[in-house]
Amino acid sequence: MTAIEGQAMSDGSRTSSSSAEGISTAVKDFRVATADSGDIEDADIVVLLRRVREILAMDVIFVGEFTDRQQVLHLTDSEYEEDRKIDGLATDLSETYCQLMVQSRVPRSVPDVSKVDLLAALPATQGLGIASYLSVPVTMADGQLYGTLCCLSHATQPELGYRQERSLDEVAQLIAEIVERNRLLRMRRQAKGRNSN
Repeated sequence: MTAIEGQAMSDGSRTSSSSAEGISTAVKDFRVATADSGDIEDADIVVLLRRVREILAMDVIFVGEFTDRQQVLHLTDSEYEEDRKIDGLATDLSETYCQLMVQSRVPRSVPDVSKVDLLAALPATQGLGIASYLSVPVTMADGQLYGTLCCLSHATQPELGYRQERSLDEVAQLIAEIVERNRLLRMRRQAKGRNSN
């Protein structure tokens, strides 16, 4: 069990309250559970993302980091083992849903991918069996784009829209804070190590 699984993660399944309230509660619980932590472990973040995925009733969730001309998938969670294998996958940005979303060429929420020609034509649509999509940017405090937080489903999701986008924005902001926090802690440790030599 990770550091946060025991605190407020016990419901672990779809909440009866609205998705917005459920996700806000998940983020608040995570902040409380990790307030006194040093580095926040990937395993703890995945627990949070699993909860978000379940509340949204999506099949896959991941953070897509933009590096040079690629998107690298991290922190992947899915109830299907086959989908979890995409963790660590690097894809040319030009072939990703997320790049199209960041460029405002497709919406942030797509209830039925088959109705958006740009997405229906991408290799990932057939390769991963994507029927619906929800994604928001992960932006650092200085405005730098880190990547995206994405959810996929193998079934159409007619309810996807602005409300779910706003909820995922809240999680993306937290992810950006964690990335910055962990980077800062690593830099401090490295500086301390150099000073002690």
